[in-house]
Order: sequence, then structure tokens, then C-alpha cells
Amino acid sequence: GSVSMFPPHISSEIMSLRADQKYSYALSLGLQLNDDGSIDQSSIIVMPSIVNVSYRLTYAEVDEMLDMGVGYFEERELGALLGASNNRRKYR
Repeated sequence: GSVSMFPPHISSEIMSLRADQKYSYALSLGLQLNDDGSIDQSSIIVMPSIVNVSYRLTYAEVDEMLDMGVGYFEERELGALLGASNNRRKYR
């Protein structure tokens, strides 16, 4: 299952990330990680955004893509996110 961050009428409609919608409203978070994995507190931003959902992936599909190496070439963002999350995990 899934856990919604917003009330159902928001998370299943206007802020839903369904692939059958042309776009979805979202809240985007941005931050910079320092070399040691800590967060640069002055870099944190949260802003409204519009997301174009071209396709959805499950966690299992992402894991498979990373295992096969696809997450480092065709879908470079996945490999970059994995590297950043591993660096952050070491910091914690």
C-alpha cells in the first residue's frame, strides 16, 4: 500500500502522480549535501511545482534497474540519487 502525505481528496486528485494525467501539482524540495553527507541548511528550498509524469516505477523496478546498471546510464538520475542517499546514510 501507500501512505499519503496529504488528505485523500488532494493526494488522489490534484496532487496525484498518476501517469494518465498530463501534469500534477506538487511541492518540490531542494537541498545541497555537503561532501560529508550533511545538509547545507542555507540551501533548503520548498516550492510549488508542476510535475509531468511520463511513467511510474515501483521500488522493485528501480532496484532492478540499478542492479542491471540501467540506473547509471539510461536513467542517470537514479544512480545519482542512489549515490547521494548512500552518502547521506553514512553521515547519519
